[in-house]
Amino acid sequence: MANPNIMTATSVLGNSTVTSFILRSGLTLLTAPASGHVYRIIALKFVNVSTSAAENVTLTLGGGEIVRQIAVAQGATLDVITRDVPMYLEESVALVATTVTADDSLKAFITYEDVS
Repeated sequence: MANPNIMTATSVLGNSTVTSFILRSGLTLLTAPASGHVYRIIALKFVNVSTSAAENVTLTLGGGEIVRQIAVAQGATLDVITRDVPMYLEESVALVATTVTADDSLKAFITYEDVS
């Protein structure tokens, strides 16, 4: 499928979500639909809810690493994608996060636009 021409979009819908815990086996944060949609991610923040330890996170886009094992301190947040440098998630491509040691410390907060 070809990605839609975002300059001729007829719909731009805003969305925000908080994921469940990111796992060592990975968690799909977002997957754009297979037809006629592109997601414009304008914020991706990792949140470490642990009060005892830092956790490392790896982020992949379509199987390729964007960031690798970046530490998120205990009780802290880490901005990975911001409005200044957004990311487009093309049709049928998945954005996946993986932790290194814990399955119960990191969540992701994502704000994105569904453009079609």
